[in-house]
Amino acid sequence: MSANSILLIDPFENVLTIYQMVLTESGFQVDIVNDLNQSARFIAEKEYLLVIMEYFSSLEETVLFIQEVKKTAPETYIILNTSNIIDDLTYKRLFDSGLDDYLLKPYAPEKLLVHIQKGLKQRGLILENRVHEQQSFFEPMAQKVNQEIVNSLYFKKEIRRELKKAKRHQNPMSLLLLKIPNREILGDRYESFYGGLVKILKGALREEDVVGRENGRLGIILSQTDQIGSQILGQRLSEEIQSNPSFQADEFLKPILQDLAFQFYTFPDQSELPEFILPLLEGIINKPSSN
Repeated sequence: MSANSILLIDPFENVLTIYQMVLTESGFQVDIVNDLNQSARFIAEKEYLLVIMEYFSSLEETVLFIQEVKKTAPETYIILNTSNIIDDLTYKRLFDSGLDDYLLKPYAPEKLLVHIQKGLKQRGLILENRVHEQQSFFEPMAQKVNQEIVNSLYFKKEIRRELKKAKRHQNPMSLLLLKIPNREILGDRYESFYGGLVKILKGALREEDVVGRENGRLGIILSQTDQIGSQILGQRLSEEIQSNPSFQADEFLKPILQDLAFQFYTFPDQSELPEFILPLLEGIINKPSSN
């Protein structure tokens, strides 16, 4: 996502041109489209700070688009920027679906910028709350070794979110699982070994990849990654773990390292998934992708 991207949707080319000029001069990167079908493709491929849209003739079409934006990125601020007079029932329906703001044309450009600043503040609050929520889900053991991975509860929540995205946009997501020895086996080496594994994983992954712990396993959620991509990454991670100098220097760990192996799962390409994921699929594989 560009740090200042706005999606501007209006059926009239002259309106798009004027607003694009105003927003660009104010330092924003602006993508312009003139119909909701094309807009949906933009939303699927890119994240935006704000969406500024006209009211289209079909209320259902407009509502569905707003809902899709909010499902993909709840923090995205949506402004209905319209010359249409909205009746009370339609107004309520639009805001119930996730609309954040409403502007009635015509107005001075400065007014739009005021509403944009309001939207950016709201977006910041949502993201700040999300950070606080995530912090409560960090795995205590990983924090001891100055690494942040999420616990089982939050890990499953993130898996379900990625499963829904994969189904909705028909982009694969992959999951890597690594069974780790328990304390009884590792004894006083447990924390250092666990911390070393987490450090290797976190150091080799993208910022958006999620590392979590689930029932004695370390897991990696790979958004928009197919089976081949996940296997390539898993092989590279395995090689880094096996060749880690501190692990190799410990004769006790060498046979344990030989037994470490990743399991690979890709959705929706792969029908066989780990048992703990099956309850997370409820309402995803048996419903239309827009739900």
